[in-house]
Amino acid sequence: MTSTASKASVPWQIAHLESPVDGIKIRYGTFGIDPSGREADWGVLLLNGRSEWIEKYSDLPHEFGLGSRVMWASLDHRGQGASEGARAHVETYEDFARDAAAVAEAAFGDAPFVVLSHSMGGLIALTAVMRGLIHPRAMVLCSPLLALPNAPLHRTLAKPLARLMVRTLWSQQATGFKSKRESRFSRNALTHSYRGFQKILESPYPYMPPSFGWVAATFAACEQIFAPAALQRLRCPVKIIAGTEESVVDPGAFGPWCKRAQENSCLAEWQQIPQGRHELLNEIPRLRRQTIEEARAWLLKYGPPFSR
Repeated sequence: MTSTASKASVPWQIAHLESPVDGIKIRYGTFGIDPSGREADWGVLLLNGRSEWIEKYSDLPHEFGLGSRVMWASLDHRGQGASEGARAHVETYEDFARDAAAVAEAAFGDAPFVVLSHSMGGLIALTAVMRGLIHPRAMVLCSPLLALPNAPLHRTLAKPLARLMVRTLWSQQATGFKSKRESRFSRNALTHSYRGFQKILESPYPYMPPSFGWVAATFAACEQIFAPAALQRLRCPVKIIAGTEESVVDPGAFGPWCKRAQENSCLAEWQQIPQGRHELLNEIPRLRRQTIEEARAWLLKYGPPFSR
């Protein structure tokens, strides 16, 4: 694996590394609040969602206020943003997870770190931890993708259809499902914030519907994170934060997953944000601030390296 820095993007310092999976270029960014150049005490690995990009969350390091000795790192997942790879496609979530682990290694070295995620990033984080690819001290999963919703096609039909398609030459073919961003603001399921909704629409990267391969891989990853053997490998405290108006991912999976994790000796909590929609970190100020405060408290409780 090699890493080559490119022109800096304010505030993220942008670089590229070769994926340990297949050598494609993965675009990642780091943000160190301390301008002195001293080595960070600990890090935050920010794993964003499907069809997102690094700079969408450029204000989070300042909003969280975790201190001047914290290094943030994020990436454009393969197949989205400015990373290489088949658009909106993945063969297995282990590919996502190995890319994320490579970014964590490049950004933090041996320093301890925590994970903050949104949506698909939560499923990637759990996959990476359960397969022993990353070892964060704690995780906060905002609106995590733990189960696909029964729309636009019911799971009983969508799952076998996706599995059938990946056995053909149609694995990388786009499903054609519309994006939630295509709704009018008044009907959108993502955020109550008009400014936040415009931020989504102004993405520099065009939206691509997921491939049949992505759908099949997501079903497989969602099944895996509920498996007792996988949950027994989860050794860090996990907090799920989700809105009461969640409809993009299946909200019915949050409680059962936390219960299953607790049964396997994992510290796991689930908290709801009243009136919150899917993009809690892109919501109106009141809901966004509540989300950040809850996430920050969890990460500070379990993350900082009080002893190294």
